[in-house]
Amino acid sequence: MKNIFEKRVNILPYEYPSLLAYKNAIRHSYWIHDEFNFTTDIDDYRTKISHEEREVIKRTMLAIAQIEVNVKTFWADLYKRMPITEIGDVGMTFAECHGEGTEILTPKGWVNFKDIDTNTEVIQYDLETNTMTSVLPSNVINEPYKGKMYRIENQTYSALLTPNHNIYYKTRSGNIIKRAIKDINAFSSDMKLPFSGKFVNEGVDELSLEDKINIRNYDWVDLSDKSEKWCNSFINELTKVGVFKLDSENQNGDNVIKYQTISKLYADKLQVIGIFAGYAVDITNDKGVYTVSFVNTNTFSSITDKPTIEDYDGNIYCVTVPTGCIVTRYNDKVLISGNSEVRHKDAYAQLLRILGLENEFQTVIEIPAIKNRISYLSKYLDGTRSKENKMYTKSVLLFSLFIEHVSLFSQFLIMMSFNKEKNLFKGISNVVEATSKEEEIHGNFGSELINIIKEENPEWFDEEFEQLIVSACHKAYAAECGILDWIFEHGELSFLSKDTIKHFIQNRFNNSLNRIGMKPVFEVDFTEIEKTLWFDVEILSTKEGDFFYKKSVDYNKKSKSITEDDLF
Repeated sequence: MKNIFEKRVNILPYEYPSLLAYKNAIRHSYWIHDEFNFTTDIDDYRTKISHEEREVIKRTMLAIAQIEVNVKTFWADLYKRMPITEIGDVGMTFAECHGEGTEILTPKGWVNFKDIDTNTEVIQYDLETNTMTSVLPSNVINEPYKGKMYRIENQTYSALLTPNHNIYYKTRSGNIIKRAIKDINAFSSDMKLPFSGKFVNEGVDELSLEDKINIRNYDWVDLSDKSEKWCNSFINELTKVGVFKLDSENQNGDNVIKYQTISKLYADKLQVIGIFAGYAVDITNDKGVYTVSFVNTNTFSSITDKPTIEDYDGNIYCVTVPTGCIVTRYNDKVLISGNSEVRHKDAYAQLLRILGLENEFQTVIEIPAIKNRISYLSKYLDGTRSKENKMYTKSVLLFSLFIEHVSLFSQFLIMMSFNKEKNLFKGISNVVEATSKEEEIHGNFGSELINIIKEENPEWFDEEFEQLIVSACHKAYAAECGILDWIFEHGELSFLSKDTIKHFIQNRFNNSLNRIGMKPVFEVDFTEIEKTLWFDVEILSTKEGDFFYKKSVDYNKKSKSITEDDLF
């Protein structure tokens, strides 16, 4: 008898093949916020709406961004409780990760990704300032994955990446672009990837006398309290005393310093010192002799190569850091690239920045309505820690049906109504469309999981269990109404009433319960629902077969990537 909670050792045959459709659906719906153009949205917000409407937009955006921050990696963690290949394949489609054997740079040097946890400081890279700092990751991914991986392999770079992993590069015109590796058919000389930066650390700046005495022995070097200036002084001193050799210029005219050793430990430590000093550092191995090359050049370097695709079955790894970029090493070659992102959060964080709402977001959790929603959301997430599979199922059900299918959709409706009724906020509407499609996929996936669990464990879904769900539904609805009251505190919209939105929310709750065979709990006025049917038609599509392969097209056909300089 099948049991979705029991680990299956064999990969094939699949026991739940229908779940794999969601893997492809998620991949087809993939987007990043850099693809959207928000130039006109800024003007719309500042000049084309009333004060009351501006307040509605502001509060709606704050409410969306807040919940995206709290959701984080729910789906990627499913495999820990349901160790089935199909679950892992779908869950890890959300991740942007590295393959086994990849190391990440920390203040103490290179550490294998498998040994990282949220208490391990790592080095993050800031693309805007070309600086590196140490930080504790907010999230760590270490999960099994079976699927396609993309390999970069040449004299300069080496990496093994999941399809959605983001690569950053600078164009000839100086614009910084972010693209998923699966969308890069080939690298060109116009695509310059970052490889180093200024290490910002409040540490020791100058070499001490003891440092200079012991400088030929690298075992003692502890980089956790050293600054960029110290690292440069270290390299200069070793060059001065002849340990490091100043080689001839390379083909680009850059000065190259070289050092040879038979100690891999020394080579690794010197590579880190060079990176912290701002050098591009390469390690080559010739029959056990390691050559460490320090190149003093621009912080971005060209790459001309074509990524290759291969099958993979093993663990994948990544972390999440505030700047969105980390420094990794694979086969002794360094790559600075994206971290594991929560793309929805990043998109709405970008919108808050360009609308000038960052400061208000810092205090939004003090709003009673927001606090209330955080409270019920936290209870759903806390339930996933239960050792009881039945109670864990309850949390998956509540999260799938009420968070993914309902919680954000009243705000989505509000934002889209400005575009429909007033032809405003086209860029934001495209973000909402892209987000809502993914939320719907997530919710559908969760619903199918619940139906599988229900089929395998029908005794769990007794009257008491259903009453728990109904009670939670009413509490969630009350919390969502509280959000609406706060959003419309200074007045409702002339083209979309609060009462209409409440019926819209009730209908989504009923539809969510219907997906798992439960009766509706709200009496809905369908004359009010008819006023919002355009939302389902325009955003969600009623044809599920088409929906699985439908991606938002407006944003990538009609927009371009822009920088903050362009915006202001």
